Amino acid sequence: MAPRLVAWAGAALLLAGCVTTQPSDPYLLGGRLPDLAGLSFTDADAALTTRPAVVPAEDGEPVQDGTVAPAPATVIAQAATRPAPAALPEGGDMWSRLQASNLIAPLPDELAGALIRDYASRPDFLARAMQRSAPYLHHIVDALERQGLPAELALLPVIESGFDPRALSPAAASGIWQFIPETGRRYGLRQDWLRDERRDPLAATGAALSYLSDLYRRFGDWHLALAAYNCGEGCVARAIDRARANGRTPDFVGILPWLPTETQGYVPRFVAVRTIFRNPVAHGVALPAPSRSQRIVLQQLDRDADLATVARLAGAAEDDIAMLNAGVLRQVVAGDGRHLWLTELQARRLRAALAAAPDNAPASLLRLKAVEARPSEPLGAFAARHNIDVARLRSINAIPASLSTIRSGTLFVPMQVAETSPLVLASLSPLRMQGEEELQRQRQSLTATASRDEALMAQHPEWVESGWSPDRLQLPGLRRRR
Repeated sequence: MAPRLVAWAGAALLLAGCVTTQPSDPYLLGGRLPDLAGLSFTDADAALTTRPAVVPAEDGEPVQDGTVAPAPATVIAQAATRPAPAALPEGGDMWSRLQASNLIAPLPDELAGALIRDYASRPDFLARAMQRSAPYLHHIVDALERQGLPAELALLPVIESGFDPRALSPAAASGIWQFIPETGRRYGLRQDWLRDERRDPLAATGAALSYLSDLYRRFGDWHLALAAYNCGEGCVARAIDRARANGRTPDFVGILPWLPTETQGYVPRFVAVRTIFRNPVAHGVALPAPSRSQRIVLQQLDRDADLATVARLAGAAEDDIAMLNAGVLRQVVAGDGRHLWLTELQARRLRAALAAAPDNAPASLLRLKAVEARPSEPLGAFAARHNIDVARLRSINAIPASLSTIRSGTLFVPMQVAETSPLVLASLSPLRMQGEEELQRQRQSLTATASRDEALMAQHPEWVESGWSPDRLQLPGLRRRR
């Protein structure tokens, strides 16, 4: 194969990863950089946690010693209330701590070199990831250092999600750390129809650090732990067994031939990003320093609330509050989960607005009411009955654009001006839409197709040399993408 084509195929395989949906950012990686050679793909703290040692079983449930660990949201909330380690120039302390951390070894240039150059050629993607990380990156670095973990692990969400808490892969991996549902549940992340803590960057960070710690305890090597974070503990354990059986060392380079294509590129991608962040100037990349004004604090609430009302009282845009609280799925904060992440300025404004209300007429934070839908009711008919725009109804209730018929359950709609309607959570039933199972199957099919394409490119380099790419040619046994 000609050198240019060798480099093309190698880069294509190294950049493989989980397909992540994020409509507003064409460079978002759950897996691969876009526009590469014509390919198109869809886009805390040992003192705080008394968490037991967890030894994940082979592709299964962990074995614990019976001690109950605190919920990740609680752990990170406690970490967030502790003072920052040092008061240095704005952004400087966090950058210096990130750049000084060098606990994860580099990789040979043939594995990471091309990726370093490729990421460095896309500084806009890296800058956007850092801008998104600004509210919570310092919390993540603090939690890593308090647990004695490598601070550079704070950069892992760059390749997982571009630091977008809304990122969702076709395989249902969600949030900045891209937890699949079962692993999220294993590590204590709440997932129900009102809240998904996988999308809460700080709650998910507590779970991610626990998971990474468990993986490192099992494999004793950060490259192997990261590989297992991507493809699972059993996947890496089997690759180690096969490497040993073939006389190869059981490290990442030694087990590489027996790892999935996606995982072969995952660890080099992380190393590439870490290399650039350690010395961005040397790689021609200018990265924005996180602003202290964007840092967030946990605001406990003593009453039910909705995000739009909180935004109004906090003097903030509704979209900004929704992004900081992406784990709130239907804009309602109620029951045991009555807390929100706000910037310090937003939190001060909210507290001032609540304090200004007279004692005999406390300010309401909830202007949404719960309404039970009629069975098999079209979304448009429900919206007309309650005098609300369909697009607004979809936004409040997180209904995908492709689903238009309500199977059953509760929706939230705005109250009238003088209306009051307290929420009784026990009386609410989860919203179910007709076709949601098929939508999930379609997402899983996309993931399977992407994996099959990557395997074909690896097994048949002559097809690549002759100009084949997954979107250009129908091959036997391969379904054309839509």
